[in-house]
Amino acid sequence: MCTAHRARLLGLLVPQIFAAMPETGSRSRLAVLLHADVVGSTALVQQRDEHVAHRRMRKAFERLERSIRDYVGRVHELRGDALVAEFARGSDALSASLAFHDAHAARSEEH
Repeated sequence: MCTAHRARLLGLLVPQIFAAMPETGSRSRLAVLLHADVVGSTALVQQRDEHVAHRRMRKAFERLERSIRDYVGRVHELRGDALVAEFARGSDALSASLAFHDAHAARSEEH
């Protein structure tokens, strides 16, 4: 995703995220959850060598986990072809997702 598209997406979504935040005086806190799932993972495993498919998914999730940590997120669960992470701010979750997307797209073009 190019920088202009990323900036436009952030500009559109971040105000909506903050507008949806409740204002409370309680001890509750806002948590933004990111759920990532590999589309077509069953077909990928069935059409290719199962070990190669699982290794590729594991490496992709390792890159996603680094991106999540880079944007102050925390992975709660990684199970099969899905990951759940928590962020304090929606903009961090979105930035981590976009950073991973850009890196993953660039890597895919190399192979």
